[in-house]
This record gives sequence, C-alpha cells and structure tokens, in this order.
Amino acid sequence: AQSRDMPSVHAATDAVLLKALETRHRIQFDEAMRPLVTRFARLNAVLRERCRLSKCVYMTLPIPRLSKPPMQYLALVDIMSDIPGVPVVLVRGSGQNVLTFDA
Repeated sequence: AQSRDMPSVHAATDAVLLKALETRHRIQFDEAMRPLVTRFARLNAVLRERCRLSKCVYMTLPIPRLSKPPMQYLALVDIMSDIPGVPVVLVRGSGQNVLTFDA
C-alpha cells in the first residue's frame, strides 16, 4: 500500500488531466478540489470502459459542497457522467433511510 505522504505515481498524468479538464470546463479548480477532480476523472475512465455496451447507467449524485462554487460542482458532475453514447441517470435521495412495503 502506498503511503499518503508519498507523491502519487500518477502525479504527472494527473497534472495534465487536470489542466485539460480546467480548459474544457473553463474553470480553475482550487487546491482542495484537485484530488477530488482527479478521482472523478479516474472513475469516469473506469465507467467508460465497463459501461460502453450498457443501455443506461445509474449513479448516485454526489452531495454538493456548499463551501465550493457551484460551477466546480457542475464540472465534477459532468466529468463523472460523461459516457459517450450511454444515457446516465443521476439519483439522489433525501438522506433519510426508508422502508418500502409491498402493497
């Protein structure tokens, strides 16, 4: 397991990816958001690979961070859900546990 103190082996790739995403979305991600953006971009790469033949993909909508600008949140959602040719449904509940009974 890699220590959190060690630099990422993907640091150079992550920097290029971040720059491309910032250019595409015309936004500057702050330092606190950069690891999250990189994680969402890697998630998207896995989803593109595994879901390319899917008819539809359902994902949980990430909870917005109220302390961050809305444009950064929307860019994250776009990064995560960008799967060409596959519709993506983002689902978010109220945060309450529910119990459903069959009638």
